[in-house]
Amino acid sequence: MEQRIDVIITNTLSNIYDWDSEDIREEFISFLNSEYAIDREKLAVIYDSFESLSPLVRDSVTFNLNDFVSKQLN
Repeated sequence: MEQRIDVIITNTLSNIYDWDSEDIREEFISFLNSEYAIDREKLAVIYDSFESLSPLVRDSVTFNLNDFVSKQLN
């Protein structure tokens, strides 16, 4: 079953703060790169952009994470 890359990244980001990690950024990038062969540089940009958002924006009910990830990939 082939999954869409944007959905995989979205699902991973939506659960990122549940991870027990010393370096969550590196683990996010390494996990998606090794499991799905997604470009490390692109993953770094997506993660950094997500982290740069205010927690109020990220946690808002109106924030569309899938749309955010899709825009970052394009």
